[in-house]
Amino acid sequence: MIDGVIFTALEPKSIHLKKSILIPILLVFIFSCSPDEETQAPTNTVQYTLTVTEGEGGTVSSEGGTFDEGTEVTISATPNEGYEFIHWEGDFSINSVLLSTETISVTLNSDIILTPVFASSDYSSSAPYNLNIVYFTPKDFTIRNDSHRRISEILLQGQAFMKEQMESYGFGEKTFGLLTNNEQNRVKIIYLTGKFNASNYPYSDPYYGGDKIKEEIDSYFMANPQDVRSQHTLVIIPVDDPFNSNAPYYGTGRWSFATDNNDMDVKYLGGNPSDPITNKATTFIGGLMHELGHALNLPHNKEKVSESLLSNKGTALMGAGNYTYGTNPTFLTKASCAILNNNEVFNETNRIYYQNEFYYQNEIHNVNINNLNGGFTNGKISLTGSIESDIAVNSVNISHDPIENNGEIDWGYDAVIWNTTVADDNTFSISMPINELYKTENTSYNLQLFLTHVDGGISMKIYQYAFEDGVPSFFF
Repeated sequence: MIDGVIFTALEPKSIHLKKSILIPILLVFIFSCSPDEETQAPTNTVQYTLTVTEGEGGTVSSEGGTFDEGTEVTISATPNEGYEFIHWEGDFSINSVLLSTETISVTLNSDIILTPVFASSDYSSSAPYNLNIVYFTPKDFTIRNDSHRRISEILLQGQAFMKEQMESYGFGEKTFGLLTNNEQNRVKIIYLTGKFNASNYPYSDPYYGGDKIKEEIDSYFMANPQDVRSQHTLVIIPVDDPFNSNAPYYGTGRWSFATDNNDMDVKYLGGNPSDPITNKATTFIGGLMHELGHALNLPHNKEKVSESLLSNKGTALMGAGNYTYGTNPTFLTKASCAILNNNEVFNETNRIYYQNEFYYQNEIHNVNINNLNGGFTNGKISLTGSIESDIAVNSVNISHDPIENNGEIDWGYDAVIWNTTVADDNTFSISMPINELYKTENTSYNLQLFLTHVDGGISMKIYQYAFEDGVPSFFF
């Protein structure tokens, strides 16, 4: 007996038979006892859907489909004749660098929707100078949906708004120039992707975080001088939550920065101010127009008391108008329009504008105010003087900016402002009722005189006065 098998003296044929019977039995035993066979579960493949839709003005290489998880799919967008590719949009999260290229490769780890945005390459303007518009997307952000249509409609509405304001003061049908495609109701927007993530472009760093963005845009302009249409640039930055964003939002020099979100749409203007989406649209469309004002050389200023009560005036855009624009009466002051009257992008005259690089500085032009006299009679402040300047001055804006108790200035948000023209003999005079000011009881003021030069430049002189018992005393 060996391992339970008994061998006896049989013929070799019988031994062979027993072996042939034993082997199949052992094989059955081995295969039927495999533990893997008893516990292995069916394999389920995870799949995701890629949906690609054609945008107006071009075609796509594929409409997508259903793919196994982790599959890499390459899609190309091709513009039709007369169109240009702008970027990809969709309900997904992909590095924005990829979204700016016509051919894009995506890895399916979720459902993805892709739509290419095309725009007419046929833009024109009757103006020799036009506003530069740059949509700047940090590397870790994506462009907000339908941005080209929304921003175009916002700017075209803003263009009409400023034209109406200019005409109301007798400056003519002047407004800022835009490269437009009137057939499609679109404006020329330059889409750029930043080198860094959004955290590298903070509101302040330590002063103006927009400087980093400006450096990258300047590099683009150096390489593409045909896209530089004027000295005025509006930069728009996409954000998720505009109320809690650290993106640059201000004006500096002839540049300004504002943000974009999916609810910034003119269709939401004019509703109930208490409606969240109306409030959001008003605040940030109005905010964009306010910052655009800074890019067009406008300082902060506040409406006069009487203007705040008028149905066709209300709140000055360059004051708190970013909270009322498009929903409640909002306007440009005459002083703002006097500055725009000389602005490069508001004029069709080919000339040298802004003959010095910076403005709002006494050193810009060789300029002096001579024989400045202030008086107070019958409840009105009077101011007279004469101007001596190497570049002609055609108007003077007089801003009354209250000095806060701590001695600081609030950047002009509360500055009530007047405008007067300069006579042929370079003199000016104006009378300003103090009942148009909001503060007269024991309040000190900075009296800021903005001299508007015909080349678009602005010189500023600052003086002071103070109210004592309702009567102003001048310190000049």
